Amino acid sequence: MCDNYDLWPPIEDWIRETFKNLPPDQYQETSELTCLYNCIAWAAEDMDNWWWPSEDGFWPVEIVDDSVQSFEHAFRVSRNYEPCRNGQLETGFQKVAVYSAGNRVKHMARQIDNGLWTSKLGHGWDISHHTTESLICPQYGDSISYLRRPKP
Repeated sequence: MCDNYDLWPPIEDWIRETFKNLPPDQYQETSELTCLYNCIAWAAEDMDNWWWPSEDGFWPVEIVDDSVQSFEHAFRVSRNYEPCRNGQLETGFQKVAVYSAGNRVKHMARQIDNGLWTSKLGHGWDISHHTTESLICPQYGDSISYLRRPKP
């Protein structure tokens, strides 16, 4: 399941190649490489499962496809999130961002208390980043929608 991390480039090189809109001073590595969970699980704060709507992944609802609606439904039912207008920090709320290409989900990020965002980069690292827009790229998609819930 895990990639051969000995063959991975340094995080700085990988991010520079993958995320053209993410300057080096706009992110911070917050974990070592790990394949124990993915970005969807990270957004859901579940580091024990690999969330994906497939036979190989954990998926908490009956809609099993990679559409934005499926992910919104999964987070609504299992984590009490509702759609919201934007990713601006709101007192009393926790937010997640859903990245998609067309209607297919490619990535999710979670907002942290200081207004920064945190992302799990595939089988790679966790990072904090200043904006959701900085991760827009061919791999993660070109559209972002947001969900929020009252802070637990």
